[in-house]
Amino acid sequence: MAKPGKPQQGSAVKVVEALVRPVVEGMDLRLWDVRFEKEGPDWFLRVLIDRDEPLDTDTCEAVSRAIDPLLDEADPIEQSYYLEVGSPGLGRRLTRPEHYEQLKGQKCAAHLIRPDEQGRRDYAGILQGLDADGNVTLTDGEETYAFPVSPSQAYKMLGNGWTVDVIAHTMSRFEGLTAEPVEVLSMYDGMSCGHIALDKLGVEIASYHATEIDKFTIQTTQANFPDVVQLGDAFQVREDGWTYAGLTGGTSEAAE
Repeated sequence: MAKPGKPQQGSAVKVVEALVRPVVEGMDLRLWDVRFEKEGPDWFLRVLIDRDEPLDTDTCEAVSRAIDPLLDEADPIEQSYYLEVGSPGLGRRLTRPEHYEQLKGQKCAAHLIRPDEQGRRDYAGILQGLDADGNVTLTDGEETYAFPVSPSQAYKMLGNGWTVDVIAHTMSRFEGLTAEPVEVLSMYDGMSCGHIALDKLGVEIASYHATEIDKFTIQTTQANFPDVVQLGDAFQVREDGWTYAGLTGGTSEAAE
């Protein structure tokens, strides 16, 4: 039970957003989202920021230093938590109408948690935006797909269209790629670009193993490709004698 005078969790997030938005926008950044999430025994207040050019850790740290005293003074959340400021990443979740507007015109792949009336779950194309009726529209040059966004049909942004195309183009030159099921060890692939590219090429995936540390992109991948085995930080391959025996084809050689 919340303490008297303390806002409930949902309203606390709104209070936090109202506090931090002027600060974030005053630093020429966009506030993408504010989330209060529990992981294990710990709670995390996540402030996700964005801008046209890539974000760096110095910018995230500057925002964190700027908003921390505001949060301490307002004290909108009753329990202890960890404050995290970061980027929503390329595997970002689209949760607000403005998100669809900001990413309009970008190529993306989408996966519906539940199939639509045609029984389809997967779509790819250029994002046209979100209409007044709550339908998101994608077009691939030949067809236009429209499907509703609601609490029961969540839309997840996966991958990066340009990256998917590059991977698919490169791997299309591999001889025998579709001859039999393949096992994949993919580095830095939290946003599922490799998986989407292989699906696009019609490759049957026997198992898929990926390295990634970004929590949000991992959550997106797990929601859409639950069979992907997450291996954690890719930098472990630089360790002397590193091996990975998770592939059924045999134990990997130590990384050079």
